[in-house]
Amino acid sequence: MVELIEQPERRTTEEKIDTILQVQDVHVPESRLIRLSQEAQLHWRRGEQQRAAMTRDLEPAAVFQALRSNDADQTTQTVSAPAQGVPVSGDPAWLTITDLVSLLDRRELSSREITELMLRRIERHDRKVNGYMTVLAERALADADAADRKRAAGDTAALLGIPLAIKDLCDMRGVPTTAGSRILKDTIAQHDATVVRLLQDAGAVVLGKTHMSDFAYAFAHPDYGPSRTPWDTTRSASGSSGGSGAVVAAGLAYAAIGSDTAGSIRFPAAACGITGHKPTYGLVSRRGVVPFSWSFDHVGPMTRSARDAMLLLDVIAVDDGRDPATVEGRRRPKVGRLHDLKGRRFGVDLRLCDDLHPDVKQAVEATLTSLRGLGAVICEVQLADLDLVNAMAFSIMMPEVVSFHARWLRDCPEDYTPGVRSAFEGGLSIPAAQYVDAQRLRSRFNRSFQALFVEHSLDALIWPPVRGLPASVIREPMTDEFFEFDMRWTVIGNLTGAPSIAIPCGFTSENLPLSVLLTGLPNHDDLILRVAEAYQSVSDWHQRHPPGYES
Repeated sequence: MVELIEQPERRTTEEKIDTILQVQDVHVPESRLIRLSQEAQLHWRRGEQQRAAMTRDLEPAAVFQALRSNDADQTTQTVSAPAQGVPVSGDPAWLTITDLVSLLDRRELSSREITELMLRRIERHDRKVNGYMTVLAERALADADAADRKRAAGDTAALLGIPLAIKDLCDMRGVPTTAGSRILKDTIAQHDATVVRLLQDAGAVVLGKTHMSDFAYAFAHPDYGPSRTPWDTTRSASGSSGGSGAVVAAGLAYAAIGSDTAGSIRFPAAACGITGHKPTYGLVSRRGVVPFSWSFDHVGPMTRSARDAMLLLDVIAVDDGRDPATVEGRRRPKVGRLHDLKGRRFGVDLRLCDDLHPDVKQAVEATLTSLRGLGAVICEVQLADLDLVNAMAFSIMMPEVVSFHARWLRDCPEDYTPGVRSAFEGGLSIPAAQYVDAQRLRSRFNRSFQALFVEHSLDALIWPPVRGLPASVIREPMTDEFFEFDMRWTVIGNLTGAPSIAIPCGFTSENLPLSVLLTGLPNHDDLILRVAEAYQSVSDWHQRHPPGYES
C-alpha cells in the first residue's frame, strides 16, 4: 500500500502543529494527559469486566509495517476482490430512492404498491434480522395512499411516497420510544422529533421503528435481542443503529435514520454493506431524540447509496432553535456530482492501518487504487494526540451519559443490560477535573485536526472503520453488538464534529461486506458525499444485496 501514498515531509507531529497553531490556551501538562489516559481506562475496565469474554485483546498499534514492506509475501493485489452477494436486479425492493422517485413520477409504480411490498417483506424476512421494534402497517398504508393522491395532484415533495424506517430513539407522536431499553418500554411519544417531522413533511412513509442497543450503548437488551446482519445472521448488525442497518440491507426499507455517538451509524453500515453518513455536528437537529452524550450525538441517514444519503440529508438538515447545537446559516449539503477526483487529496494515517485483517487491508488498497484512478492524490498524514483519542472520548462521553441516567441508575439499575449498567456506573466515578481536562484536550485536538487539512491541502481522510471485521459473531449470554475499546477509527468524527461516511468497498472471503470511512472538515458534508458518490460510480459494492431475501 505504501506505493499508493505520497510521503509527507518528515517533521514530528508536534512541530507541524506548533508551526500552524498557537495552542497554549488549551495546554494540558503531559503528566495530566498520561493520568487522563490511565484513569479513563481504569474506569472503563472497572465498569466493563464482563466484556473481556467477548472482545479481542487490542495491543497498542505500531507503525503498519506491512504498508512499508516491499517483500513479495507482503504484497496484496490492488484490484477489486471477486464479486460477492447478489447483483441488483429488476426487483423493486432493491431500488435506490433516486430510481424509485423516477418510477413513481412516471406512474410506473405507486407508493401503495411499494409500501405493500415492503410490509410483505418485513413479515417474511424481519424475523431473520430482528430489525424492527415496531411496525406501523396501517399507518404506513394510509400515508402511502395519501402520497399517491398528492402526486396525482402535482405534489413534488422530495421523498413523496418513499417507505423509510426510524431508529427507536426518535420520537414519533403516538408511537412508543423505547431507546432499546426496558426502562422506556411503555413510553409513548407526545410529539414528533424534528427529524421525523421533516421526513413526513417531505412525504416519506414511515414503515416503523428499528431495533437498537440498550440506550444506544454496546449491548442489545435481552428483552429484545440483537439485530443481525442479513449477510450472516450468526453475526451482529453492530450498534447502536443495528436495526436501521439491517432493514436497509435486507430490503425491508429504502433508507433509515440512525444516530451516531462514537460510530453507531458507520459501524452498522459497515456490518450490513450499506452507506451510512454521520453529518457535521449540529447540521441535523436532535430535538426529540433520546440522548447518549450531548456533545458527541449526531443523527443521520443510512441508505443504499451516497446519492440517496444526499437526498435525505437535504431534507433533514434544517436549522432548529429547539436544539442548541444547530447553528443558523450552516453550510447545507448541495446535491451535485463530481465527475472525477482530479487533484483531490486524501490523507491516510498509517497508525490506523496497523494490523488490519487481511481482507480489510486488501479492500482498503483496492479503494485507494480506485481513487487514484479517478485522479486523487493519496498522502500520508499524522493526527496529533491519536494515542489519547480513546481517553478523551471516554472521559467526556461517560459523565455526559450519567447526567441523563443518574435517576434511573439510582432507582432501577436492574432494568439495564448488565454491561450497560456497569459501564454507566463506571462513569459515576470520573472526576470533574478529568472531564474538564478531556474537553481542553479535545479543543486542541480539533484545532490540530483542522490544521492537518490546511497543511496537506486535504479534501478528506480515509481509513477503515475498524481494524477487524465489522460484523462480529453473536455470543450468548452477552447479546453482542459490535464494540471494541479502541474507537479511534470512528470517534475522531464525533470528537471533531466532522462529517464522516462509511461506504461499501468489498467483501471478505466469507462473503461479509467491508467498508472504508471518508472524513472531512466540519460543514463540508457536500464534498464528502460527492466524493463517496464518485467512488460508487466506478464500483458496484453498494449495489449488491445478501442472498436469500427474495420478494
